[in-house]
Amino acid sequence: MRIRSMRPSDFDFAAKLSNMENWDNSSDDFRRTLRIQPGGSFVATEKKRRVGIVTTISYGRLGWIGNLVVSKQYRRLGIGSWLVKHAILYLRKKGAKTIGLFSYKRNLPFYQRLGFKRDVSYLRFVGRGRALTYERPRSVDGKDFKRILIFDRKCFGHHRDRLLTELLERFRESSFVAIKNRDVQGYVIGKNYNNTCEIGPWICSREDVSTAGNLLKAVLSTSIGKSVEITVPSANHKALRLLRNHNLKADGSVVRMYHGDRTSLPDDRCVFAAESLERG
Repeated sequence: MRIRSMRPSDFDFAAKLSNMENWDNSSDDFRRTLRIQPGGSFVATEKKRRVGIVTTISYGRLGWIGNLVVSKQYRRLGIGSWLVKHAILYLRKKGAKTIGLFSYKRNLPFYQRLGFKRDVSYLRFVGRGRALTYERPRSVDGKDFKRILIFDRKCFGHHRDRLLTELLERFRESSFVAIKNRDVQGYVIGKNYNNTCEIGPWICSREDVSTAGNLLKAVLSTSIGKSVEITVPSANHKALRLLRNHNLKADGSVVRMYHGDRTSLPDDRCVFAAESLERG
């Protein structure tokens, strides 16, 4: 058994393997992940047969573990543990003091055995995009990128410039920003695919519910008729209320976990929605 870096020739395999878990990933998703974090995704092989994958992303003092999946016929052999340990070592070398991930409740014991601790819960909401009237937020253009990145660093607590720049370029038509007196008040990115839209990040001051609501309405209006999903901190009751008011319904939960020093976890005070389960 060995672990090597993921290659472009692995993208289709990684997508097929992860979609056995109903994660709705494409080869383009893994291509994007490797662009954002070169050398940060890994494949486990047994006698040259690919049997598992794990992805990571580094935000400096914070590292994140994303897609972890092992072929069904190779499970319970320690391969998943080995991949996680490899990912931890990689992120530590990148300077991570805290390593986070989202876990479904059924997988909590697995991660706890590897030294991860429970933190807070997030709820997954699903619904349908539809045309809505909104005020003030406008579509993002290139001149907004720098201001959004600065705002996000203050809210999230870490530099995720490469990730956000990639997303803002790719999904510019479904990304919105609210600006007042030249200052960013909040922003949202809707990752629109053929039939689905994953909303996140959705970042705004917890007190500015009006702006948060208008950002939500703006992004829902870009995904008319599509299946929409979004992951929000369960403690952000204002976000939960906004989602329910717009006919989105809770559809399961995940637990944020961490390895190492908790102090480098993202600050949730401005988080209305995570970017994704894979990247925090």
